[in-house]
Amino acid sequence: MHIYKITLPTTNTYKSQDGLQKYANDIGKAFAIYRNQNKISQKIPQLWGKAMGIPLHDSQLAYFEKGKLEPKRQFWVSLEMFNMAVANNKFPATDKIFTKTIKDKLKDAEPFFNLDNKPATALDFFAMAIGKQEINNRYLNIDISPELAAKYISQLVKTFNDVARNNMMSNKEAWEEILKTKSIKKLSSEDLKVFQDILRGEYVPPVTQIQDYKKNMVL
Repeated sequence: MHIYKITLPTTNTYKSQDGLQKYANDIGKAFAIYRNQNKISQKIPQLWGKAMGIPLHDSQLAYFEKGKLEPKRQFWVSLEMFNMAVANNKFPATDKIFTKTIKDKLKDAEPFFNLDNKPATALDFFAMAIGKQEINNRYLNIDISPELAAKYISQLVKTFNDVARNNMMSNKEAWEEILKTKSIKKLSSEDLKVFQDILRGEYVPPVTQIQDYKKNMVL
C-alpha cells in the first residue's frame, strides 16, 4: 500500500494553476503511454464500460490524456474499476459491442501500476493528477544513462535472487513463476534467452534494449 504524506494547504500550495496543469498533463501523457504499451485504444475502456454499465467514455479519456479534463468523482471510480478488471482479468461476457477481439486484448494487457507497482486505485490516479504521488517511471519517457542502466540491472538481479530466497524457491522455480506473467508472454524465444542471461547476471543489455524492455513492461 502506498503511504501518502498529508500536508495542510498553504497560501503557496496552489498559487499557480500552471503547477496543477503540469500534473494533469503528466498523468494524461502517462496514461496514453500505458495504453500504447498495451495496444488499448481509447474506445476499448468505453466499450467495456457499456458492457458493465459503468460510465467511462472515450471522449473523457481523450481530454484526460491532453490534461484538459476536469474530472468528476465518478471518473476516478470508473477508471479504478476498469484498471482492477484488467488486473484481475475479469471481464463481462462478449456480445456485439464487447467483442471477443476486445476481450482478448484486455486479457493480454497489464493494469496501470502506481509507484509501488500495484494496480492503481482511484485514490492513486487522483493523487498523481494533483502531484501528491509520483508516476511510475515505466510510463515516463526518461533517457537512461549507461551508468544508471548498469545499476538498474544489478538491482534487478538482486531482486530476483531475493524473491527466490524469501519464498524458499530455486532460481529455476522462480523463473517458472516469471514465465506465467503477461509481460513475459509477449517476448520471443530469443528475448527469453536474453532475459534469462540478465537474471543470471551474465549479461548487461545496452541502454536501448533496456528502454525497449521497459516500454513493453518487461523490466
